[in-house]
Amino acid sequence: MVLNTAQPDGDDYVAMKQQFCDLFRRFRNESDILRDSKQILTHIIDSSRIAARIITLEQLLEVLEQRDELSADNVTILKEWPVALKCFTIQPMLEQYEKLQDVYSKEQRCNVCQVVVEHNLKLPDPKPEKPVENKEKEATDNSEDLDDAFDAIAQHLGRSWKDLGRKFRLSEYDIQDIDDKEKRLVDRAYSVFTYWKEKAGNDATVMTLIQVLQKCRRKDLVDILTKGKP
Repeated sequence: MVLNTAQPDGDDYVAMKQQFCDLFRRFRNESDILRDSKQILTHIIDSSRIAARIITLEQLLEVLEQRDELSADNVTILKEWPVALKCFTIQPMLEQYEKLQDVYSKEQRCNVCQVVVEHNLKLPDPKPEKPVENKEKEATDNSEDLDDAFDAIAQHLGRSWKDLGRKFRLSEYDIQDIDDKEKRLVDRAYSVFTYWKEKAGNDATVMTLIQVLQKCRRKDLVDILTKGKP
């Protein structure tokens, strides 16, 4: 992959997608790939009408972008979906792309520091550090609020627990493991929630939960959390 230092998140992303499609086509016939891929990604495409219109890999990638499942800084789905079809040749290219994006990110941070030094800019004074006991209390309060929020929707989540898990970036292996271990839908929902909460740490908030539910198209659950409507 040839880097374009002027537009690291634009041209390189476009080049990566094209290379992804080219490598996938070398693996199998495109029509066969699309047929099997639509089955694997049916929970994301979520429309038989849209699925019928997808006749190229490029169009499928566009749908993934529209569903917020694919972007320049998140190519997880491109790593997992081909593996489900036993195609492993794409992985090295995607890993290289992610490394390049990480390099660009570091360079951008360094450039900011350089500008500050060269122009003798004064950065705003940092906010006073909160006492440790206040931090711990705030973290506990946030955690309790999040637990209460999920308690309010868990019984209503139903079969959407898998979609929620995927939006929380659980792997298909983790989702299948939960499916095998837990028999009740509500228990599967709590397992997904616990996994995300532990993995996300301080980023696991009620607001994040609401945003993910919106992506899952569960307005009814969003209303429960925002308006108190069952």
